[in-house]
Amino acid sequence: MASSCGSLNTGFAPTCDSIKRVGGLGSYMYVANLKDIASYTVDATSKDIETIVMEVSTVIYKVEGRKGMNSGSVELQKGDSVNTWMQKLNVIFYSHTSLLNTKIEAFAEAEDLVFFVPDNGGKITVWGLDVNSGSVSDPFGGLTAETGLMETGLKINERKPMAITFSGELRNMERYFNIDTSPTYDANITYLEALLS
Repeated sequence: MASSCGSLNTGFAPTCDSIKRVGGLGSYMYVANLKDIASYTVDATSKDIETIVMEVSTVIYKVEGRKGMNSGSVELQKGDSVNTWMQKLNVIFYSHTSLLNTKIEAFAEAEDLVFFVPDNGGKITVWGLDVNSGSVSDPFGGLTAETGLMETGLKINERKPMAITFSGELRNMERYFNIDTSPTYDANITYLEALLS
């Protein structure tokens, strides 16, 4: 007898924008502690994250680097009861001072982070936010440092910056961030920049 526990209830028809979407992440991203996000809203139709409300006296942080260096992946984890998605975000940190090194160490120690990541196609994706329940009080969510590696190399151009992989098992793939039904990329960035202070 066929199972009725996991029936398909949707078709799939990507647009040309989906098919021709370019790869690569931007030179910067925004990061929040999951516990500092008071609430968020998801558009009922697009399923995009529309708003982020931070707890009082908390902010998001900006990580700046170089274009074409950061990357991410999402891998399906098949489970007996429920499937999950392993989100991994590889972030490159450049440093030439002890102060910057201490900041890298802080990122490595932090747990349950949420990343807002601009990409080369003019989109912003949200990593580490499990939207299954629609509430940040859900125990799922957040990315935490899994591995990190910096190499000095032997020659002048062989030095490699610190590369940290943040990962987390969530019940959804990454989501898109759009503040309204027809946002511009600049408007979305302005919204996130306002959360920096």
